[in-house]
Amino acid sequence: MYSAKGLEGDYPKSNPWSIQKVYAVIENNEWRLKNSLPIITSNLE
Repeated sequence: MYSAKGLEGDYPKSNPWSIQKVYAVIENNEWRLKNSLPIITSNLE
């Protein structure tokens, strides 16, 4: 989740600015965070 401090006017109502979904995956025997877009769209064609 991304947010900002010190917003004025109507902007404080916009916090959080965005939320990012990530997946925890094992690559080369290590846990890593991976962007969800390639995973969600891998079966689309």
